[in-house]
Amino acid sequence: MTGTFGKAAGVPAWQGFVGGFLMIFGSRIGSGCTSGHGLSGMGLLILKSILAVPAMFLGGIILGFAFQGVDPAGYTGFAYPGASLAHTQTDTHAHG
Repeated sequence: MTGTFGKAAGVPAWQGFVGGFLMIFGSRIGSGCTSGHGLSGMGLLILKSILAVPAMFLGGIILGFAFQGVDPAGYTGFAYPGASLAHTQTDTHAHG
């Protein structure tokens, strides 16, 4: 057990709605969702999926570097500044 259950902060309902809408909109113009392209499309060797999956990975990598470049000391990967799960981790080496 990591002790992280219930530690992550949620988002307001309007942000969830906007995020859901953007996901649906993106899946429509992208001819499917990321999981569909990665699992089904790549397995069937569909050209759109063969192009889409590497593009999604590249977009994620670029976005990660952009976040790191904006605030290299403060970027933790969490949505809220100062949020961290480091204080919830236990020392597993102490019990040898």
